[in-house]
Amino acid sequence: YGESFQPFAGGEKKEYPQVLPEDLDRAKDALSQKAKKESSNVLQNEIPKDHLFLADAFKTEVLEDSFSAKAGAELEKFNYEMAVRASVLTFKKEDLDKLVKGLILNQLPEGKEIDEGSLKTEYPIFSIDKGSNKMTLSLKAGINIFSPLDESFLRAGLLGKSLSEAKMLLEKQPGVKKIKIRLWPFWLKSIPKDLQKIKFE
Repeated sequence: YGESFQPFAGGEKKEYPQVLPEDLDRAKDALSQKAKKESSNVLQNEIPKDHLFLADAFKTEVLEDSFSAKAGAELEKFNYEMAVRASVLTFKKEDLDKLVKGLILNQLPEGKEIDEGSLKTEYPIFSIDKGSNKMTLSLKAGINIFSPLDESFLRAGLLGKSLSEAKMLLEKQPGVKKIKIRLWPFWLKSIPKDLQKIKFE
């Protein structure tokens, strides 16, 4: 048994930093995301401009990583290093467009033509086998088709016609939805009598 008649003095109160397991996990997640984003940017700049870069066809794999500390270490800071390899499956958009146009042309009704500038394609990835470097796309495409005008017949029919006569002739053509006639110079009141001066768009 002991008793003190004076306050205790001296001693020390101190806080020590410690590396927790969740600190290591957070560092690994943060660096993995950063590595994925930066390697994706590098690859997008490296592939030719006429190739498609699909995010689902991009992959990164960690080759090696190391921490400068273990969980429980009394440290304020630690380093984490990671080496990754990034790859992407890609292909020429032109090749896909050719394939789509070929498929559409095989089903095109007789007497119709396609408006190539109207082609729109969507190609979400249906499946990807990164081991064999193959992917399957779910392709959705749309294109405008039209009945071509018989320009030589129309030119001959339009020669010298007034604006109202020309409009009536064009509106009677099958498949014509809307027409616009432009005369140049602006003071002309009728279609020229020279076949070479009549142009269709």
